[in-house]
Amino acid sequence: MREIKFRAWDKKNKVMLGAGLAGKIKLPQHDFREEDVTFMQYTGLEDKNGVEIYEGDVVERVVEFSVAVGELLGLKHTKEVGVIKWDFNRWVVKDWGFVPGHWEVIGNIYENPELLGTN
Repeated sequence: MREIKFRAWDKKNKVMLGAGLAGKIKLPQHDFREEDVTFMQYTGLEDKNGVEIYEGDVVERVVEFSVAVGELLGLKHTKEVGVIKWDFNRWVVKDWGFVPGHWEVIGNIYENPELLGTN
């Protein structure tokens, strides 16, 4: 059975509030309004380093592919970066399927928007 946990982004104070079981996140009691936070659900998955993956996490993987140059064949590496989201009843990165063992969490969309080139 998958553990149901959430973390929350405090929009007003611009801090990530720690993960906790559903309904158990410790939120600031002063000036708290539901519209001041964004909740992110735990996917139940871990990255290649054992880090828990949450909705809104920015993940990266290195992709190897063969390249032919004349008669020589070599390997080339490239990095792919994307955001974890829920889409059509599954967790995805962009529109790709998601294989957790191949990805690494490198940040999240709120604390590290520069990782996506949007800042």
